[in-house]
Amino acid sequence: MATSMPSKLDKVKDIEKPDEYLGKIIEAFKPFLLETLRVSHLLCLLHIQEVKDVAPMVHKKENCNDFRGASKLLLDAISSSDEPGKWRMFLDALREVEDTVILSTLLEEKGREDDDWLDNQDNVKLIDWFSQDIEQHLKLEELLPMMVQKKLILEDDKKKLCGLLREGSDRYANAVVLMLMHRHTSDWYKVFLTTLYDADDHHRELAKLIDPGFCQKRIEQQKAASQAVSHDEEARSARPRPAVSTIRASGGVAPEGSTSLVVNMGGRSGAREKDMGDKSVLQTDHSDPQPSDQRAACGCRCCVQVLSEVQSLRSEVAEIKTLLQHVIKSQGPNNGIGANQNLTTTHHRQSGP
Repeated sequence: MATSMPSKLDKVKDIEKPDEYLGKIIEAFKPFLLETLRVSHLLCLLHIQEVKDVAPMVHKKENCNDFRGASKLLLDAISSSDEPGKWRMFLDALREVEDTVILSTLLEEKGREDDDWLDNQDNVKLIDWFSQDIEQHLKLEELLPMMVQKKLILEDDKKKLCGLLREGSDRYANAVVLMLMHRHTSDWYKVFLTTLYDADDHHRELAKLIDPGFCQKRIEQQKAASQAVSHDEEARSARPRPAVSTIRASGGVAPEGSTSLVVNMGGRSGAREKDMGDKSVLQTDHSDPQPSDQRAACGCRCCVQVLSEVQSLRSEVAEIKTLLQHVIKSQGPNNGIGANQNLTTTHHRQSGP
């Protein structure tokens, strides 16, 4: 499906012959087109007799990896034609195949002094130099999903390539993908080599053959990332852990030995002690911190361990409160005093004259 791209035709409405204007732009960028353009997929979209005449020669040159010669044949054929709107037809064909890199270069008028443009030419030449090795060793079926995901090729391209692979034309499919992959993203070279390097050991060796310097940078980047992760882990493990007393205090529980919940059920003060025990339990219920107070300040191991110990202590306190409530209810309001008086009377009788 063709994608609409911003066109400069709206800006040149005052020019009498916009197609002639486009022809001058294309002529100025002819060195760029000769190095970058892959033309066999454009032939069926250009309804120009001169193009049809040279089509067999164009296919032959591309099959021999003479992409520059094939591009020159096509551009010369269009230039020699008297077909009205021939250059606009050429741009429309580029839109149809979604060759965004060439379109953006032509319509945004990037000059030859552009460093990105020069780098792109070097990358194209580099891939051309190693095209035989790539076509021979590329396992395209394994790489197609990653290529689509990273927008090196489109889904429609993938379907065509899968058809070639099913027919057993693996090497031809590899040659086709080399013609397609630079059309849709300006950083296609980096994306392609990264895909090779990250795929598996077989394709990593192919990436090293094409551009050893790129692969060395990739190794250094991975090493730096690994060192950064190790440094972060060491920094987290070196943080001091809080003392146990601090943990308990921060969790709403007093340090060990500082307080105790005791209900004395014997002697004359048994009932009064029981009432105090009731109040103590109620006060503890209100002052006990809620779970929201126990949230870890961060996700580090120290905070998580603090939270775990505090929750364990809270569970123990809850068990003690439950036990005390059962003891208090089982004694009744006067059981404590009556039991103490009976014990006192028995003692006097046994020790009397």
